Amino acid sequence: MQDLHADLRRDDPDNPMAAFIVMVDPFTEANGATRFVPGSHRWPTEPCEKTHVGEVMATGPAGGMLVFDAGIWHGHGGNRTKQPRRSLQGYFTAT
Repeated sequence: MQDLHADLRRDDPDNPMAAFIVMVDPFTEANGATRFVPGSHRWPTEPCEKTHVGEVMATGPAGGMLVFDAGIWHGHGGNRTKQPRRSLQGYFTAT
């Protein structure tokens, strides 16, 4: 399981930045779907924990796409299966 993190600091000149994940394989709770902490992109603090009580898992089918504010706290869960959980990831900035 990945620690929670944000893809950029609040004072980063590239803020705001939109990030995306395209699910090559289905994302499920069992295979370690990405976890998000709703609203955390507005918090003044940086992530400093592995999990958060308010986190939610973003599950979906192969071919699904997640688009999110790169400042939100997120991290992938642990893959408890023998199957891969592949994805394509990227971001867009105004600069």
